[in-house]
Amino acid sequence: MVYEDRQKVGRVYATRISDPALPWLWLVQVGPVGHGYAPYMAEALEEVRRRIG
Repeated sequence: MVYEDRQKVGRVYATRISDPALPWLWLVQVGPVGHGYAPYMAEALEEVRRRIG
């Protein structure tokens, strides 16, 4: 879970994908419909920051 000012603003967690070159990605979920993937946790957290403005 990702929190800002004690409020949950998103989730970041590792997930497996079918691409053998990238067996793990970080899944980013923000709000009810916003989501994306990032190859590194730092990039996933930055994506959460970008999406919440």
